[in-house]
Amino acid sequence: MAVRHAQFQELGLPLADRLYAMALRLMGNAAQAEDLVQDTYFKAWQNFEKFELGTNFKAWIFKILTFLYRNERRSAKHREQTVDFAGNDLLEARAEGDPTVAVGLDWNKLYPDLVEDELKQALDRLSEDQRSVFLLVTLGDLSYQECAEALGVPIGTVMSRLFRARKILQDELTAYARSRGAQRKEEERSEQGAAR
Repeated sequence: MAVRHAQFQELGLPLADRLYAMALRLMGNAAQAEDLVQDTYFKAWQNFEKFELGTNFKAWIFKILTFLYRNERRSAKHREQTVDFAGNDLLEARAEGDPTVAVGLDWNKLYPDLVEDELKQALDRLSEDQRSVFLLVTLGDLSYQECAEALGVPIGTVMSRLFRARKILQDELTAYARSRGAQRKEEERSEQGAAR
C-alpha cells in the first residue's frame, strides 16, 4: 500500500497546478475549483489500483476531472437553486472584487499580467466543447491523443474542435491585435520624438 501511495504521489502531485488551472477555468470560482481538484484526486486514488502503470497518467487524471465536472454540471441543472436577495454579501464581495465570488474567474492566478481582457472574453465565448479541448491542450499541456482519451472522443474530434476554437480566437482577436500594434507604434513614435 505504501509503495502504491508513493507511486500515486509521484505521478499526481506534479499535475496539481495544471489540474487547478483547468478546474478554475471550468468552474469560474476558486473554491469550487479547489473542490473539483480535491474530488479528482480522491476519485483517482480510489481507482488507482485500476490504473495500469506505464500508461498515460496525465490523460487518465484529466479524464477524471472532466468527468466529475460534467457530472457536476448535469447535477446542477437538476437542482433547484434559490437565491436570498435579502443579504447583500454577494454584492459587497463583488464590489470589493473578490475573485472567488465573481461569476468570472481570477485570470491573474492563471496568467498573471499576460492575458488581457479581450482574450479572456474571447475564451468565454467559445462553446464548452471547444473551450475544454483548447484548455486541455494549452493549460493541461495534453497531446491530441491524451486530450482525446481525457474527453472520451476520437482524436479527429479533438483536432476539429481545436481548429475551430483557434479559428474563432484568431478571428475575434485579429482586430484587437491590429489596434494594439497601432497603439504600440504610436507610443514608440512618441518616445522617439521625446528623445530628440
